[in-house]
Amino acid sequence: MSAPFVLLILTTCLVSLYAGFRAVAWLFAELSGWHKLESRYACNPEPQLWTHRRETIRVNSIRFRRCADAALQDDALYLRVSAIFRFRPIRIPWAHVVTAQPDSVYGRPAMRLNISDAGIVVDLPLYTEIYPHLPCHGPHRASQA
Repeated sequence: MSAPFVLLILTTCLVSLYAGFRAVAWLFAELSGWHKLESRYACNPEPQLWTHRRETIRVNSIRFRRCADAALQDDALYLRVSAIFRFRPIRIPWAHVVTAQPDSVYGRPAMRLNISDAGIVVDLPLYTEIYPHLPCHGPHRASQA
C-alpha cells in the first residue's frame, strides 16, 4: 500500500471515531437533560475554585461516574462534567431546588435534588455540604441525609 492511501485510511478512521464520540456525547446530553439545564442555568463566569472534584452524579437517567465537579457558593450550586463531553457548566440557584429525596447512584445511598423539570442525584458526602444551603432545609421539605 502506498503512504498516501494509508494516511487517507488513518485520517478517515480518526475522523469517524471523533464523530462517533461527539454523537454519543450529544446523546448523553439529550437523554440526561443537560442541554435543557444548560439553556436554563448557563453559568458565566465559572467559579474560580471547584471545591468538589471527580464526583459521581446522575442527571435524570444518565450517570457521570467520577467526572463531575461541583462548587458550593452562598447563592448557587455550580456543576460541570468532564471537558471531554464539552458540556457547559451550570449554575443552579438554591431557590430553584424544589425538594430533596433519598435515591441511589451505583448502589450507594444518595440524594436526588429536584429542580423543576430535572433531577440531579448526588452522593451523600456532597449532599451533606449542600443541605445547609437548601431553601427546603429541614424536615418539612427535604429529607435528612
